[in-house]
Amino acid sequence: MTTKVLNIKENGKEMKVFIPDADKMDKSQLHDIIQTQTEKTREQLRAKPNIKKTPEEKKKTAEKLKDYAEFRRRKQRGEKKYY
Repeated sequence: MTTKVLNIKENGKEMKVFIPDADKMDKSQLHDIIQTQTEKTREQLRAKPNIKKTPEEKKKTAEKLKDYAEFRRRKQRGEKKYY
């Protein structure tokens, strides 16, 4: 069982596509699947906006995640106040 891996790049973004059992397929069938998946993946990569967060936004996000993790720990311990 061989899995074929396709690295598809578009607009500075990259995505990997895995095709399982590639060795068991006919060449024409594998070629069709590769073409179809490449087109679909490129469309998805074009549709995704290229959003880059500033270091300040990353710190805010990390802080919010820490607060949420602390909330979950307190809730799991059974404390009455969750805030």
